[in-house]
Amino acid sequence: MIASKYPINSELLTMVVFVTRKVKRGVAEVSTVTIPQYRVLVSLQKAGGAKQTKDIAEDLGITSGTVAATTARLQENGMIERHDDENDRRVVHVSLTEKGRRCIEEVDSVIDNLVAELWKPLGRTL
Repeated sequence: MIASKYPINSELLTMVVFVTRKVKRGVAEVSTVTIPQYRVLVSLQKAGGAKQTKDIAEDLGITSGTVAATTARLQENGMIERHDDENDRRVVHVSLTEKGRRCIEEVDSVIDNLVAELWKPLGRTL
């Protein structure tokens, strides 16, 4: 094993893994949505609630196949609606439902609380 010339790297990596696990657990307690699904919902929210699937893929740096599978699950759970373009059947528009908006709020609240909890030992508040 090659030692890093920056000893903080391993500590930072350990902390990132710790935070990621805490977020996943916290989100799982309030929602059935996965982190990748949450990212798609947030991408839609940032776009004002609607977007083409190709734009979601570009925004998140994932493949169109991943977006198709993820949006299919979100649609099954009632968090989004998918609409085919009337003029081009290759184009799919995706929009948030009220359930999707509520999910974002619930997950955001969990993440906000976790971040505040992590900052507390450092003597900081957000």
